[in-house]
Amino acid sequence: GTNVKTLTFDQEFSNGNSTASATVDWTVAEKQVITINAATATLAFTSPNGVGNFLLRVVQDATGGRFVAWPVTVKWSSSVIPVLSTAPGAIDIVTFYWNGVNYYGVASLNFG
Repeated sequence: GTNVKTLTFDQEFSNGNSTASATVDWTVAEKQVITINAATATLAFTSPNGVGNFLLRVVQDATGGRFVAWPVTVKWSSSVIPVLSTAPGAIDIVTFYWNGVNYYGVASLNFG
């Protein structure tokens, strides 16, 4: 038989509130959202089944001032970890290219 893979782009998977640690499972959806509601949320990633582009919308809770600790497999431009927006309800979009070994991340900050 033919091995057919289907990828859809019609939904954003919600991870809900982060607590102090949370896992983003990239096998579930390529676009996801998480609300950060701990002083520092340590994220873990479950690797997708193949190479691809992935997007995480990071939302500050109503308190704000929250931080994210990223997995060591995330590599940033010039090795500089972005400082996310910290205002209550702030939204940042972080995109990743996964090559099967590392996530190459780029942050777009402070969407209203």
